[in-house]
Amino acid sequence: MTRKQDRACAGSEGHPHRYPSHRSHIPTPQRQREASRFTMPALVSALAAGITLMLVIGVLPAAAAPSYQWKAVSAGASHTCAIEFDDSIVCWGNNETRQAGSGSRIGPFTAVTAGIYHTCALRVNGSLLCWGDFPAVQGTPQSGSFKSVSAGFYHTCAIKSDDTIVCWGGYNDYGETIPPAGTFSSLSAGGHYGCAIRSGSSLVACWGYGTNPVYTPWTSAPPTESVMSVSASAVDACAIKALDATLVCWGNNGWGQLTRKPSGSFKALGIGAAAEHSCAIAFNDLLTCWGDNSYAESSPPADLGAVKSVSEGTTHTCAIKSDDTITCWGDNRYGQLNVPAPPPDATPPVITSAVTGEEGTNGWYRSDVTVSWTVSDPESPVLGQSGCTSTTISADTSGTTLTCTATSGGGTNSRSVTIKRDTIAPTVTAAASSSTLLLNETTATATAAASDAGSGLAGPPSCPALDTGSIGIKTVTCEASDGAGWNGYGRASYTVTYKFVGFTTPVDNDGIVNQAKAGLTIPLKWRLLDAYDQPVTNLASYALTVTSATCVLGETTDQIEEYSTGASGLLNLHNGYYQVNWKTPSTYAKSCKTLSLNLFEGSTHTALFEFTK
Repeated sequence: MTRKQDRACAGSEGHPHRYPSHRSHIPTPQRQREASRFTMPALVSALAAGITLMLVIGVLPAAAAPSYQWKAVSAGASHTCAIEFDDSIVCWGNNETRQAGSGSRIGPFTAVTAGIYHTCALRVNGSLLCWGDFPAVQGTPQSGSFKSVSAGFYHTCAIKSDDTIVCWGGYNDYGETIPPAGTFSSLSAGGHYGCAIRSGSSLVACWGYGTNPVYTPWTSAPPTESVMSVSASAVDACAIKALDATLVCWGNNGWGQLTRKPSGSFKALGIGAAAEHSCAIAFNDLLTCWGDNSYAESSPPADLGAVKSVSEGTTHTCAIKSDDTITCWGDNRYGQLNVPAPPPDATPPVITSAVTGEEGTNGWYRSDVTVSWTVSDPESPVLGQSGCTSTTISADTSGTTLTCTATSGGGTNSRSVTIKRDTIAPTVTAAASSSTLLLNETTATATAAASDAGSGLAGPPSCPALDTGSIGIKTVTCEASDGAGWNGYGRASYTVTYKFVGFTTPVDNDGIVNQAKAGLTIPLKWRLLDAYDQPVTNLASYALTVTSATCVLGETTDQIEEYSTGASGLLNLHNGYYQVNWKTPSTYAKSCKTLSLNLFEGSTHTALFEFTK
């Protein structure tokens, strides 16, 4: 009887906590433990069952999953578990110790790992859940946060949040639950051992079976160079070298696991603690398998195509293809190839939109707007979609509607987005009620007219009160807002002046020519009031300029009746009256002059003079 036949004979009635195909790897102390629990009547029953099984089982062709999407798959000894796209787990195949669970979907989870008679999974919150064979799940940490988990034959190891490793379960006959100290970046539990990659150095560290000199050691040792990934199987392990992405394998070579490994470079390894065959994914996403092939478990289907991940069971293999479906091949004695049908899809695809652009107000955008869509359906593939490509709106619009429609097994769904775009602020024209205003005038106002061709005006334009509290050239700014939140501005200028009552005696105004003697000092006097005839008492500066004028015969003249002595600065005579003594040069004799008084409020006040000797 061959080793595989022995596997078939004892498969249904053997020790409930040992997978028969691996008894040849168990040293004497473990075999003795099994022998004490394996009675002759049970053996006879097992052989009888095995003979019957041999008549009906054989190598089955690859079993492709129904058109459904999966995130992860893990093949155990004779059961398989996978994570669906909604993060729930479903298991199928051998369930004699409840390693396949109740058959219902549970979740959510981020990772699943199948041993021989147990299964463990990592919840989304980082906690662990294990089920199946009691010795295998005994000691499962009930608290703490973990980054990854990996099941061996009967033990399990996990990387904690601090990157250290903890192991539990099984019988620890080989030290498989005593990992090395330190921190690690990845982990793979094998049959009765484990291997992990150290943080920083990327060197492999292994413990348990094969590394313990008390029992049969491996025929070859782990590599001493850096690796990118490691995968531990039943009695051998492989890693991808960091230097050139080629494979290095070590351990036992009973099925050519070491000598038949393929050449070339690879990006990922299969995971299978119960397997005596191995698989690797090349950079072109094609799969290569080697080692034990008694049930064609190392012979991927010819039409498999590109794969994303792969997991090896004892006599079967499952892979997630590039379209996220699962294909399994090899031994199907326990239905481990029978990927369950997806639940009926009762809902259409979920469509979400993402709109990017500068948001204004009232649902308007104030820049180019890009609308992109995400279509998903975790229950069945999306069969078709239209209008779901990214679109950029680069012209102003009062409303452009984009619609994405998608169909899956659950029906058809549509989602629409209406985009309003306005990138131009309102146009505003402002004006003051007069271009020249008197000091302290309160009846003067500013008005504005506004328009907006895009989102429309949000309200009438507004203007602040005019500032007439001081003299000079002023600017008023009026504002209008539109529906998109843009603000437009219009500006108008105006001048605030004194009410200049005029020059007072002895100087005449209004075109009368003042006759004066050159060389004498003329007292220039004037009065300033505000818009309400209140005297201005705070004049601080002035300027006099004299320009030549043409003397015209027959003009009305008036003699200067009063002269002063010497020039003076600005004199405040109170009640709005001011005086400056103007010392005229004697050279002005027989000439006419225009005297200009500048009070720096935007206007000039003049008086005409004719000078005699």
